[in-house]
Parts: sequence; structure tokens; C-alpha cells
Amino acid sequence: MRYLDSQPILTTEAAIEMIDWLNGHFHDHQAMRWGITLKGQDAAIGTCGFHFWKPAYRRVDIGYDLQPPYWGQGYITEACRCLVRWCFENLNLHRVQADCTAGNIGSERVLEKLGFTLEGTWRESCFEHGRFVDIKQYGLLRREYLPDE
Repeated sequence: MRYLDSQPILTTEAAIEMIDWLNGHFHDHQAMRWGITLKGQDAAIGTCGFHFWKPAYRRVDIGYDLQPPYWGQGYITEACRCLVRWCFENLNLHRVQADCTAGNIGSERVLEKLGFTLEGTWRESCFEHGRFVDIKQYGLLRREYLPDE
């Protein structure tokens, strides 16, 4: 949660509220979020998905989160590789983009491994955890996308 401007979901009611919010975006064809599990297990260790889908612009933003005990093991890279492939293959996209808080080295590495290009930094564009932070913007164009063979 260090790099997300939100609070952990700690109650059943908060979880239901979040699921209802996500379902609303899904039904409006604006977003989709998948749970990430370990093979053969049902418990979610994180999520990934796309949002801000506007078909006329042919682009989406992607996002992801993972519980700290699973950081640095390649799970997000694996999940997001599938996510990016799914988005390009199913949404008629020209571009997939993502942003991350400056200093979130793990997220930056994930995006770079997936072939995204750092396009710029929005200086002090978000207020997170009591302070203004820079946000790095990454993009991947269809012509740059190379699916795993």
C-alpha cells in the first residue's frame, strides 16, 4: 500500500463495496480486474487489470498490486504479461499505458520487462500519504508489443 493512494480492505463490507465498484466499471465496459493466485490455490495474492478504457481512443491504463510476501518473485510480471496480451488481443488497442509513483522501483522494473517506455514524469501530480509525489508515465504501442512466442 506504500505506493497506492488507498487504504487496505479490512472488512467484509469494504470488500463488497470494492467488488460492487469494480463490477459497475465492468458492466459499463470501462474496466476489468482479475485476481492473482498461485497455481493450485484459491487465495488471491494480488490483482491486475485495466481501467479508463475508451474504445474511441484505443487505449487503456493497466494497474496491479501484490501482497508484500510475494514481491520480487516474478508474479506481477507474469500476470501483467498475460494482461497486456489479453488487452491487445481483445480490445482493439493502439496503446497500453501505466503510471507509477516515482521511487517504486519494483513497478518500474515490471513495466520495463514488459517493453514499456518511460515517457515522462508528472511532477508532484498526486497527493499520497500526506505528501505530493511525482508520477512516472509509461507506454507500450501495438507496434512495439512482442507477444511471447
